[in-house]
Amino acid sequence: MASWPAHLFLLFLCLVLLAARATPQSTLPPSVDSADRWVRPRCQSKCGNVSIPYPFGIDDGCFRTGFEINCTNGTAYLGLNLNLSSNMEVVDIQLLQGTLGVNNDIARDCYNSTDRSQSSHNETLINILGLKNYKFSSDQNRFVAVGCDALGYVWSQSEDFWTGCMSFWTNASLVPNDTCSGIGCCTALIPIDLRNFSLLVESYYNHSFCMDTPCSYAFLADLSKLNFNLSNLTEYTSREKAPATLDWVITKQTCEEAKGNDGFACVSPNSYCLNSTNGPGYLCNCSKGFLGNPYLNDSNGCSDLFAKSDQTSTSAQLFLRHVSNGAIIERGAILALAHGAGFSLFFLIAIVSWLYWIYKKRELGELKQHFFEKNGGSLRQDIRLFSSEELEAASDNYNQSRILGEGGTGTVYRGVLPNQNAIAIKKAKISNDEAEV
Repeated sequence: MASWPAHLFLLFLCLVLLAARATPQSTLPPSVDSADRWVRPRCQSKCGNVSIPYPFGIDDGCFRTGFEINCTNGTAYLGLNLNLSSNMEVVDIQLLQGTLGVNNDIARDCYNSTDRSQSSHNETLINILGLKNYKFSSDQNRFVAVGCDALGYVWSQSEDFWTGCMSFWTNASLVPNDTCSGIGCCTALIPIDLRNFSLLVESYYNHSFCMDTPCSYAFLADLSKLNFNLSNLTEYTSREKAPATLDWVITKQTCEEAKGNDGFACVSPNSYCLNSTNGPGYLCNCSKGFLGNPYLNDSNGCSDLFAKSDQTSTSAQLFLRHVSNGAIIERGAILALAHGAGFSLFFLIAIVSWLYWIYKKRELGELKQHFFEKNGGSLRQDIRLFSSEELEAASDNYNQSRILGEGGTGTVYRGVLPNQNAIAIKKAKISNDEAEV
């Protein structure tokens, strides 16, 4: 039992070392962090705060056809001609997810408080047919109508679908915040491959019952970026755009159709092709265990996550990352997580060891008390208790020459204490896994 504290000390030392090694480093290799590694050589990698990974690009020779980005005064727009109605402001590009965040037009229906006449245009046309590689994401976007007296519609210009929702209230206290559940804010699903449609918002009662909020609004929005509450109603008065998400594809071909063509986009040796889930088209991604731009066939293409790590790098510096907004974002340290698991395991072992040591120590104490009472110790107040080491020394390690007698329950030895007092020591025979002296 005396060795348990030493074991605990060693375990504690292991825990400290593991914790020190599992702490992620704050500085990352520049080659991993830089957005430049996701573009073609000598190409502009950012427009304002938006990273522009290939196949997107700004300058000639830096983009694939159909992925032109117009960078004007630090703002990124889809397409090269800003006079086209289809151009949209780009707020982020997610390369491996095949999505692109944009700011989208809002339809509004407002009324004057005096004569309740309509004071704004309530229909908006959105047409991105000129941007052949893009469509509104049916997974992430919803049609949204907001207002106290709102009836919103969305329909395609070919009129092959028409849908919408309504929102009405006369008591603002009934409107739940942080949710678009139908009161104050309602939603409707949109179809796949949506590219040319109109938004319309109307009023049942010209806002007669809620003139403190005289406007209603209709738009397409990414639900993950929509956080509705009553304060939004006043914010939308001056707000012209809503955040939406576009899905994009390389071409309208499937992977099987595109692989035989010279223009096949998945050029990195460690990449693969996947079909779009929002209409026809395909995208590229890096194979499992590889990281980079699958559309580039150079050092910035898909490379082994661990191949470039040298012997001077600690294991906690080997990070698994993915591309978001065209830049690298830390997702976690693989080996740091493994060390974290090891830390937890050693911590568990230390706790279990400590509890076991406490249990055995208590068990030994209870066993001693049991034998003490069994031999009448509780009846005499002047009895002295001897340790096993003292008894062994007094009996010369239970020397056979010291035996005074032997019976069915044990052997009696003659003992001599350091003060030369003679004592009788009875050593019981082992019975039922127990022994007593």
